[in-house]
Amino acid sequence: MAVYVWKCNKCQETTEVTRSIANSDLPPVECKNCEETKTLTDWQKVIQPAGFILNGGGWFKDNYDKGGEK
Repeated sequence: MAVYVWKCNKCQETTEVTRSIANSDLPPVECKNCEETKTLTDWQKVIQPAGFILNGGGWFKDNYDKGGEK
C-alpha cells in the first residue's frame, strides 16, 4: 500500500489516500474541506518526491567506481 496525494481543483486543499499500486489512479470520493462528492476531473494528482537514504558501503559517495579492494 502506498500513500497518494490529491489536490481539489475547487478549494486547492490536498488529501492523502492509501491505495494499492493497482488503484493508484483512483482519487478520493469526497473533499473533506468542500464536503462535496467529486469526480475524477475535480482532482489533480500531486507528485511527491521520494525519500530514501543510501546506507552502507558501495555507493557513489563511497567511491565505489574507483576499484577499491575486493
